[in-house]
Amino acid sequence: MNEKDLDQLIEEFYPTLLLYGISLTRSKSEAEDLVQEAIYRFLLVYDQFENQNLKGWFIRVMRNYFFDKKREEKNKKKVQGKIIVFYQESVEDALSVFLRKKEHESLYNALDLLDNPYREILVSHYFLEMSVKDIADITGYKMSNIKVILYRGRKMLKEALKDA
Repeated sequence: MNEKDLDQLIEEFYPTLLLYGISLTRSKSEAEDLVQEAIYRFLLVYDQFENQNLKGWFIRVMRNYFFDKKREEKNKKKVQGKIIVFYQESVEDALSVFLRKKEHESLYNALDLLDNPYREILVSHYFLEMSVKDIADITGYKMSNIKVILYRGRKMLKEALKDA
């Protein structure tokens, strides 16, 4: 397929694809982005393309891309909301209250010796009472990694408290 054939193909399908994109997004500019992404993906594979139903292929690519983006936005909003809540609970205020209790001072000093992510995850889990899942969503680590970090962090904290 040469460049002229590609141009003709794009001109032929563009109105249909744009209409389909508008039906998904309810926005012409977002629909144009969907069409552009579908064309871009087609250009990446057109020399290997064997499927004869090009319109169906374009529509499937647009649909999949649209729903992938919606999923990403939904997950991003969840994480952003949790981050906002996390920072609204001022960590400095929580730590200042915590430090007022003298019996916890050595624990705070031992925590301060730990490197990230151990310190961050231990504080989030035990002092901010966040679940493993919430910490995983915020940090981007897998839940299994959070559990391992908690285990190792507790172990390091125990050693640091023994030495203190």
